[in-house]
Amino acid sequence: MAYTDKNKQRIIAEVRKLFYEHKRDGVSTKYVFDNFIYPRFFITMPTFYRYMSPNREKNKPPNIQLPLIMA
Repeated sequence: MAYTDKNKQRIIAEVRKLFYEHKRDGVSTKYVFDNFIYPRFFITMPTFYRYMSPNREKNKPPNIQLPLIMA
């Protein structure tokens, strides 16, 4: 079975949804992460920020196969 990142995309969508459900004025991002995100997904803060990045797809490396060099 080939690897696809459908599960990771589903988790990212759940993290974003949970964050926006609990984020309000006066509530810090750290509070939402510590009390709602981390206990459910067990991800680190840098991973959380990566998931929340608006240009996540732009930072993906291109899927290029390099040609073989034959000498």
